[in-house]
Amino acid sequence: MPDHSFQPKPLAEILAPQSRNARQKVQWRRRSGEIKPLWAILGNEPPYDWAAPGDNAANTGRPVRLAQSNALSGSGGTGEDHSGHRHIHLQPGGPDGPGITFENNVEGAPSPNLPVTNATARMVEEIAREIGVDININSTTGGGHAKNSNHYRKKAVDINRVNGQPVGPNNEAANRLQKAFRNHPNIREHFGPYINEKTDGGVTSPRPEMRTRHLTHIHVSGQE
Repeated sequence: MPDHSFQPKPLAEILAPQSRNARQKVQWRRRSGEIKPLWAILGNEPPYDWAAPGDNAANTGRPVRLAQSNALSGSGGTGEDHSGHRHIHLQPGGPDGPGITFENNVEGAPSPNLPVTNATARMVEEIAREIGVDININSTTGGGHAKNSNHYRKKAVDINRVNGQPVGPNNEAANRLQKAFRNHPNIREHFGPYINEKTDGGVTSPRPEMRTRHLTHIHVSGQE
């Protein structure tokens, strides 16, 4: 009697491309005081930049999902909306690319992972992806800054670690990062241990007096 127990796999399943970057469906997990988001109520997956309020997903393991096509292509995507502001992607080059973390260097202070202008977010993501370095942003729109600082306009970020090492005159990765920012078309203010310049109206001027205030971090702001 013939054995009919064997069931061959459908051809479509055999031929389906398998990516090592394929993700399992993200499951929402309730935390104290957290309201269940609409995407979880509807049984969908979260938007690419979702994280619980105040979470630093890179440190807590909370799910943050890049748009599937952008993550696999390494483009980083835009994620832009009508507000003109958004969060900076934590993995602008996809799962295997450089990472961006948001750790405040002031103990107990809130996370600096706050929205900035779309153009500023793109600039930071593109530079991190271009030179392939991990960076930590310790200030965006919060913290204490000069009265008319571009931080308050959501156009500036401060970077205090590059490839896990503190920014300083002996951090060669920080030097490469500053050189890359110097050539970005959106750069406005650019201060740090290696380069101190400001570009206004298409004219770039040296600002050597800013170096002593930026020996331990890189401050960059965008034109937009």
